Amino acid sequence: MPRLSGRRLLEIVRIEIDFIARMESSGALDAYPRDPVGRRAIERSLEIAGEAIRQIEDDRPDLASRISEVRKIVEFRNKLAHDISYVDARVIRRIIDVKLPVLSREVASLLLLEML
Repeated sequence: MPRLSGRRLLEIVRIEIDFIARMESSGALDAYPRDPVGRRAIERSLEIAGEAIRQIEDDRPDLASRISEVRKIVEFRNKLAHDISYVDARVIRRIIDVKLPVLSREVASLLLLEML
């Protein structure tokens, strides 16, 4: 399978962040700990975004170096994907509230650079 371009990987991250933001604006995040379908959707979006960032780290270290906490993002993705006992609603909520806005700004800036 051919590798995706850095720009496409950044777009995937942006799509997943936007999805989570829509979930938040709809009130779905308030039900997150009790809603298994919403919970799976949010966790899957975080996992997809983390995998895209992992591939950016592998293929485009120049882009990865401009993403704060890139290693922590990849490590978190690995925990989501491989350690079902790790998932904690409070951790997920903190990531959504604190970390995703920063990542969203970084990805938007990188997408602009990739257009040049």
